[in-house]
Amino acid sequence: MSEQRRPKTLLKRLKARVGDEIEIDYHMFRGIENKDAKCYVNSIIQLFFHSNAFLSYLDGLKIDTDNETEKLLKQIYNDFKSGDKKSININNFYSNWKGWGKDDQGHLQRLPHGFQDAFEFFMNFTDTISDDLLSLYCFRATQALNNQQLEFFYLNVTITSSNLRECVKNAESEYNTILDSPHLLFVQLDRAIEPQKIRKDFVSVNKTIIFNSQFYNIIGIVVFEDDQLHYHSIINICDEFFDFDDSNVSPLFLDDSSVYPSSYKRCLINENLIQRNSVLFLYEISSQDDLTIVHFSPSIQRMMTQENNNEQILQIHEGDDPDDKYLEVPNKDLLRVDINVSDMESNDLHGIVKISSSGVPPKVIEPIKDNRFMKNRKLFKLIANVMREMKEIDQGKLNSDLVLDKFDFESDEKEFIQVQGCILYDIITNVLLEKEKLTIDEVKHELQPIFDSYEAKYKPYLEDESTNPKLFTEKDDCFDDDSSNDCINNNNDDDNDDDNDDPKEIPPLTFFQDNVLSNDVEDKGNSGSDDSLGIIHLEHGEGEILSDENGVRIWKTTTNSFEDLTLNYTNEKINSDDDECPNDYGDDDNQFSLKDYDWKERAEILNAFVILQEIRTKMKEKYNKRKKPNLGNKSSIKKALTIECLREWKKTTYKTVNYFAKQWIANNVTCVPRNALVQAYNDIIKEENKAKEEKSKKLLEELKKQDEEHFADIDVENADEETKEFIKNARMIHELQMKEQVKLEKSKDYEVSTVTIKHWIQKYKSDEKLREKVNNETLLSEGSLWGGPHNLKLTDEALTCLICLALDFPYLPAKHFATYLNSKYGPCGELQKHVTPETVSRALKSLNFSVKRAAFCPPARNSIGLRIYRVAWSLLMQEISNQNDVLLGFIDEAAISIGDGKKYGRSFVGITPLINSPLSSCKVAVLACVLPGYGVLYKFFDTSVHGIDYCQFLEDITNFIRIHICSSKAQIVFIEDNCRIHCTEDVENKIEKLKIAVIPTVPYSPALNEVVEGYFGYIKLAHLEYYSDDWDQQEPSCDEKIIRETWEKISTQKFDDSISNSLYAEWKARMAKCVEGVPLVSGHIDAEEYEKDAHRLLNVKVFRHYKEVKCI
Repeated sequence: MSEQRRPKTLLKRLKARVGDEIEIDYHMFRGIENKDAKCYVNSIIQLFFHSNAFLSYLDGLKIDTDNETEKLLKQIYNDFKSGDKKSININNFYSNWKGWGKDDQGHLQRLPHGFQDAFEFFMNFTDTISDDLLSLYCFRATQALNNQQLEFFYLNVTITSSNLRECVKNAESEYNTILDSPHLLFVQLDRAIEPQKIRKDFVSVNKTIIFNSQFYNIIGIVVFEDDQLHYHSIINICDEFFDFDDSNVSPLFLDDSSVYPSSYKRCLINENLIQRNSVLFLYEISSQDDLTIVHFSPSIQRMMTQENNNEQILQIHEGDDPDDKYLEVPNKDLLRVDINVSDMESNDLHGIVKISSSGVPPKVIEPIKDNRFMKNRKLFKLIANVMREMKEIDQGKLNSDLVLDKFDFESDEKEFIQVQGCILYDIITNVLLEKEKLTIDEVKHELQPIFDSYEAKYKPYLEDESTNPKLFTEKDDCFDDDSSNDCINNNNDDDNDDDNDDPKEIPPLTFFQDNVLSNDVEDKGNSGSDDSLGIIHLEHGEGEILSDENGVRIWKTTTNSFEDLTLNYTNEKINSDDDECPNDYGDDDNQFSLKDYDWKERAEILNAFVILQEIRTKMKEKYNKRKKPNLGNKSSIKKALTIECLREWKKTTYKTVNYFAKQWIANNVTCVPRNALVQAYNDIIKEENKAKEEKSKKLLEELKKQDEEHFADIDVENADEETKEFIKNARMIHELQMKEQVKLEKSKDYEVSTVTIKHWIQKYKSDEKLREKVNNETLLSEGSLWGGPHNLKLTDEALTCLICLALDFPYLPAKHFATYLNSKYGPCGELQKHVTPETVSRALKSLNFSVKRAAFCPPARNSIGLRIYRVAWSLLMQEISNQNDVLLGFIDEAAISIGDGKKYGRSFVGITPLINSPLSSCKVAVLACVLPGYGVLYKFFDTSVHGIDYCQFLEDITNFIRIHICSSKAQIVFIEDNCRIHCTEDVENKIEKLKIAVIPTVPYSPALNEVVEGYFGYIKLAHLEYYSDDWDQQEPSCDEKIIRETWEKISTQKFDDSISNSLYAEWKARMAKCVEGVPLVSGHIDAEEYEKDAHRLLNVKVFRHYKEVKCI
């Protein structure tokens, strides 16, 4: 049986999906016959002919128009409107259109034979139409490069992101000012590698993009299958998409008329094509912003497509009170107030929510629709188990990637992560979501291509683990060398101890956080310890005794499970990432000989030289933006510039004087911004020229006054026309002569030639006095950087090595860096004068490496597999969170306990300091759900939280939400971490019964649940302040009632919408970083772009009684 795809049938199938009320001519579904490989023409023509603005123009166009191209277009328009065949013939256009360049005689040429580039046709086509038609998609803008105003017929976009909307945003930066917002916007995605070959990087297609602060909704896409040399168009008609492939027009959705497997495969193939083969897009200006992504894959399309329901009045009980009717209204349109949930009857929840309190239904309105996102739960868990097998981790490389990302520098590893993550996203959306029942073996089989790429890239590192550096200690022979110690103690370069900025000494930790979630934590292991074996088995992972002195025991553990605070709120599975950075270390089983650290090999792996160059570039920009010095006159500035140039020559590695001179001129004189000294010189010139202009104006005014007196006696009004003309010309010539007479020659900006710089260098080599000035003279009284002496004692090799050490061993003090630099394995070992720790500290400061509170990072967190998985997870969650019918909640649990331990401890990478200390029996657990845009719901527990407690909490908050915050048609999506209490059989059954989606985060990624993590952190800090302020330094009470009351007071009074929305914005920004392949780190990130996103969550609809509802 063949699929019915004639125009009238396609219109009928579309109406069955979107409703009979649409008014569309079935002729819109007609294809175009292909003659002599003219698919490149057909694809562009179809884009134009599905724009209402273009059709309206042709509809009003007279057939006898003077424009030959538009005359041919009018004929195509008439052919489309007549006849019932599935396609039309445009051979007349192929044969008679002229515009493909010009021949030697300057005549316009017809279309060439055979296959050609579609975009080349688009540009030639644009050159042949009238200005009226062109105005539909032409815009004016000034280029950022030269500030020149030009007309543009399309927006050229490079692949700078994984979605088109972001790529367009980045492309706008190429313009200083965009003067127009055209009705139609063509977007060219630059995929070209070579003729007829394109790069197939993943770029998802947004239904709406933003250009010049205007929304644009998609009309169509041209895709290029380079393996077949074929173009075709994918067109949006009433928010459903159709493939216009020459004569054949096919729907990209499944319905009762679809034929399996051909219809199904067509959807999957075209989904892949728009993401990896799309080259040209047409968008139309709109007032609506649709955040969804274009999908054709049946499962993901169903998941991301909201139900089209026009019925808004719903009666709860048929046959009861006929006045019992409820409207479905978006929350954003309702008058909402803050409600204390504790004051509401029939629930034991706590919290403050901002909702509409009028016309609330007495119970959940049935029926409840199946949740579109439920299937993701099992799928995400299976993928997590598979992806965590990729364990290649290099902490130094992670730090290197973070530094390079700070400089907007692309690293090969980040690109690999992003590419593989997009492939995983493809596999999830096009393969795994299509399967009804999934097993771990099936997932492994489908992800095999990613594993193959992983092994191909990281095989050398997997075979030789020594490339991943570990800790070296003072037990190494280098540290025991007396000469090395002497070099540290001797102050060879007159440095002061004040420059030493090592991590400070910290007191030992005296607080032990006990297990609070009985049997329900993420990591395996049983509580208890075996001191005789030096091993401890914890709920949070195994640990090993590292030292046991003076009653203080320090453990090495596999996870960052504990946090020490006087009043402690602990996330059981993965605690705060803010362990203190140590300045010393004890015995460790990961130590190795210093000679095994090959800094040159590490420099290549870490891109250390690239980092050094980027740092210098940034420092140069900052240096050139310094406050301009007051050197008094131009000659002083010229002298300072000469000294600076010669000092740079001293340090240069350039082999030729000529090349150095050209580079110095480019980096200081002709660049933007210029060297601050050059700018200071030019500012003096500017003032001089301004003064000269003022002087010229005054002289000219005096001469004009004399001129007026000279012609005052001539009776011009009564003179004949010839005399009048003569006088007019005479005065004009005289005025020009006066202007020339008073004209003063303008001074020129600072200039220097390569010949001049060569002369300076030659003089420097031969003139001892000049060399002395260059080496010693300080040109400014304040002895600032302006021409001052440069006492840099580290070569480029030493600086590169130092960067490697700082990235691989961020916890080591400067004295150990100096020791390695001075050792026979370091770059300074053969120098007569050794480098001191103070020199190292100053060098690190100059490189912007400073001592900060370290963020603990469990090794698995940024393993290759989990970073790849985070790309795909974030892409999917970005789409889910942008759906208008999705209500998002973030769930987590914490324990409140009281102890009197100290707040600091020694800590190394991979080691958490744990010291046995009595813990108060006072302990309260909290389960919380933060609903951005609405508030927070939470519940207290007297004992540890178990799976059955979690089940009840899910049911309580779901019922509350379905009555007060969203209707039964909304999709409730909760985000949770991977705690074991979330995975019991009772929990799985409860989730299925409630018809909600509960999505686990990527393992070891607490930042992906940071909305609720941030809530706990905020309450914790505020609670500490509360006891500090209100209890006058006394120990907190162990009264559980007081603990609860204090929590409620802080949550009610201090955790408001602005904080919740800010956390949600950071969550969105964090996912965007994950999609880029950047390692996951703790701490705040810039979220300005997403600060209004929480307001979109108010689009969710809720039922309210039609008589009592209160709208804004």
